[in-house]
Amino acid sequence: MNIPEKAYMAIMINTAGSGIGFDLEWIEVVLLLAVGLIAGVIIAWLLITSTVIHRYREEIKQAKDEAERANTAKSRFLANISQEIRTPINTIMGMNEMAMREDATGVPKTYFMSMMNYAFDIRNASETLLSLINGLLDISRIESDQMHLSGNTISGRCSGPWYQWLGPEQQKRN
Repeated sequence: MNIPEKAYMAIMINTAGSGIGFDLEWIEVVLLLAVGLIAGVIIAWLLITSTVIHRYREEIKQAKDEAERANTAKSRFLANISQEIRTPINTIMGMNEMAMREDATGVPKTYFMSMMNYAFDIRNASETLLSLINGLLDISRIESDQMHLSGNTISGRCSGPWYQWLGPEQQKRN
């Protein structure tokens, strides 16, 4: 006689005199079904969560790879386009410098002064544009770890050729 048969016999013996009788096989079946159901729910939950977690992990990996490719493409674009823009700006600055060095002999003074004002405006605007392009290049170098920032304190006051392009309200704030 094995252990479940002994237990069944013990229950049947203990309950035989009291009129309370029940079949141990039904309890075993109910318990087995309950254990099976719980095990099935746990296995299903583990499968679903592992599948969902794996899917999310793959989506995150794809998004990260796509972001890295986009960042690399952006850095390459910035490096290429800024160099392509720098060359014409330097040409404009050089031609403007030549115009500013022209001899004013025989040229009416008002015309010469207005041309010099235009030339100064061209110089200031091209220097500002060149500094913006250099800033873009610096940002792309920082993002690609080709340049590192240092923690130096600078003055909060505005200066430089671009300062004149600010409106009076902005100039007062600085």
